[in-house]
Amino acid sequence: MQKKNRRGALFSRVIYIGIVLIYLLTCLVPFLNPERFWFIAILGLGFPLLLLLLLICLVICVLLRSKWVLLALIALLASFQQISVLFAFHLKHEFNMVKPTNALRVLSWNVSSWTETYRGAPDVESSGLRNLMMDAVQIINKV
Repeated sequence: MQKKNRRGALFSRVIYIGIVLIYLLTCLVPFLNPERFWFIAILGLGFPLLLLLLLICLVICVLLRSKWVLLALIALLASFQQISVLFAFHLKHEFNMVKPTNALRVLSWNVSSWTETYRGAPDVESSGLRNLMMDAVQIINKV
């Protein structure tokens, strides 16, 4: 009976360390060339799942009062940048219409269906949509 408990404990530690190592590998994705390290880049797609597994392991270690909880905490602290990108922790700030002289603003014109041959509602003239949008861009550009 005692031998089975040791095997179970050893097996769970190996799984835990494996999860942490794979998790830390996925944290390296932004710093590695995906052409050369393609396997790690593919692992990066599983980052949210690995984060969830690591949090589950962390909770289990806390409940068991294990010293292995430090490993998960260190991994979470090391991956703070990736976690902040995943959940987009950004403070709210207002858009400033006045552009500094050394700044560059980019407009993405994703309106491919707003062509001159627009066949939408009969009461909306197709060129009216384009002109309206161009007027808005010019107003913003003057500010």
